[in-house]
Amino acid sequence: MQIPRYLLEGHKAYLKETQPKVQQRQEELLKKGQSPEVLWIGCSDSRVMPETIVNSKPGDLFVVRNVGNMVHSYESGTNSVGAAIEFAVGSLGISHIIVCGHEDCGAMKAIQAGGVDANKTPSLANWIRTTIKDLGPTFTVASDLTELTKRNILLQIERLKHYPLISEALAENKISLHGWYINIKNGYLEGYDPKKQSWGRLVDC
Repeated sequence: MQIPRYLLEGHKAYLKETQPKVQQRQEELLKKGQSPEVLWIGCSDSRVMPETIVNSKPGDLFVVRNVGNMVHSYESGTNSVGAAIEFAVGSLGISHIIVCGHEDCGAMKAIQAGGVDANKTPSLANWIRTTIKDLGPTFTVASDLTELTKRNILLQIERLKHYPLISEALAENKISLHGWYINIKNGYLEGYDPKKQSWGRLVDC
């Protein structure tokens, strides 16, 4: 089976149109190394592209994507998300962590339904099982999908606080945690305000 042609055509367009514009910055990043300010923890959903949504440049974002923008608890042991968090905070000196969920999330639909078939998709079932437990029954089957998605974002932020590197950085006011929600249909971002305990649009156009 051949690779989809549009990927190769897209790469050709990138080399002609985009690479010349970013080449100098890429060369600088290769010499000096990366020093992004932001760790972005988002969903793997193909409709959501972090760099496009915030119009970022190479070197701006350290991105971790997985099903449902999950951060499994520090106590759960070794995992790829935990490794990325520790590298971002411990080695890169990240000063902002954004947990970003989105409209019409498939993982949230699975949680809303109470889980997935563990016989057919055991890894996925295990992946979301602890989140179903931590969210609790109030935020699963009976919950509005948008409400559930936003509650899941806040749960991941609470999980982040238990990572020693992050709790230390928070105590020293060296890092900030942010909950964001993407409206796919119209593209705008909502952010959570801990003081007001409410969500609102981040920018007005």
